[in-house]
Amino acid sequence: MNLCLKLEDSMKTKVTLLLISLVITAYGVPSWSYVLSPIAAALGMGLFWYVLESFKGAKKKILIAFHKTI
Repeated sequence: MNLCLKLEDSMKTKVTLLLISLVITAYGVPSWSYVLSPIAAALGMGLFWYVLESFKGAKKKILIAFHKTI
């Protein structure tokens, strides 16, 4: 039984960039570095919105944005 998701290359790139965005934003906490945390937040959120803009359809965008805030 094959449990791997069959995604297009462009979708794999989008998912990878979303995960990178999550990691950058999650590890950019102010308790670690007051200088780098605003840069990490801006970079992580900017990357997230860049990828989100490439999705077609308002429903997908709303679901992905809502999932990011949880």
